[in-house]
Amino acid sequence: MTDSCCGPASDSETSLVQQMVYFYILEAFPRLGRPPSVDEMQRDLFLPCERIASILDSLAAEGALRFGPVPCMILDAYPYSAVPTRHRVHLREGRQLYCMCAVDSFYVPFLTGLDVRIRSECFQCRSAIEVAVEGGRITSAEPGDSVVWSSASSYDCPMTNFFCCKDHLLQWQETVPDEQGRLLTLPEALEAGRKAAERITQSRQRFNDILWAEAQQLVCYCRQVPKATIVAAIAKGASSAEEIARDTTACTGAWCEDTNPRGRCCCTELQALIEAYSYKLRGGSEDKRGRNH
Repeated sequence: MTDSCCGPASDSETSLVQQMVYFYILEAFPRLGRPPSVDEMQRDLFLPCERIASILDSLAAEGALRFGPVPCMILDAYPYSAVPTRHRVHLREGRQLYCMCAVDSFYVPFLTGLDVRIRSECFQCRSAIEVAVEGGRITSAEPGDSVVWSSASSYDCPMTNFFCCKDHLLQWQETVPDEQGRLLTLPEALEAGRKAAERITQSRQRFNDILWAEAQQLVCYCRQVPKATIVAAIAKGASSAEEIARDTTACTGAWCEDTNPRGRCCCTELQALIEAYSYKLRGGSEDKRGRNH
């Protein structure tokens, strides 16, 4: 897989709100088992439909996602596919995801932090292939000598596939003499997935994950105040943690270490929401403020 297929442009080239939508999509895929709808994005990200449509268009132009035949219907967002493919990733909670290609399936354990079981098939003989990834390493593979062909074509997903053995890969290559790429062992494919996912997670770590959380996700656990209530207070004019505390009671408890899964006060999340929404909901310039976050 080339880097051009591994997410949106760098942070210096995209605004905070674009990053927020992109990471929301990546978080929603494994949570929902499908891409989020525009209505869901509007509900959780507090953006008007036309703004979401514009952001989705910009992400599509950057190669971060593709649309289906219906406007704003996400067909895929690397590494996930909204339609069935031969590359299925099973999460330990029982959900199943489809991935764009063989290497994309190895993104998933690193993007989600979960153990996964990848099920695919040999591109030559269609025999079943199953790979278990636990703790970031391959713990089992059947057949054990399965390999991956990583295509070098400009749109490589259709040709980046599993093969049950090197001999079947060689047989397939005879039918596509112009195909360029390289053979990867399963550990090499896992490493390729890890590196690609790392690019995304490093960018994601620059932002507070409350930005792409669901509307009812708690911000203040002591007082049980959700994200939607905080954003509503910002929309009404609250522009500091003190003003939000006054209007919502958030950040006024004293039991953060016991109640908050983060083990700390929610003031960090309040500040992130202020940065993201105080200008946007009042019609300010998102691009300038987004890069300062």
